[in-house]
Amino acid sequence: MRLLCISNGHGEDLIAVKILQALQGMVPHLQMAALPIVGEGGQYR
Repeated sequence: MRLLCISNGHGEDLIAVKILQALQGMVPHLQMAALPIVGEGGQYR
């Protein structure tokens, strides 16, 4: 299963990271990708 997380700025980046971290613990085989629309998405690193 794959998940693409699209965010629109620093606040949404931070929220998305928290959600992705939680999902990673619950669904270890989940393939995740992030697409920050605004900014560089530094929170995803």
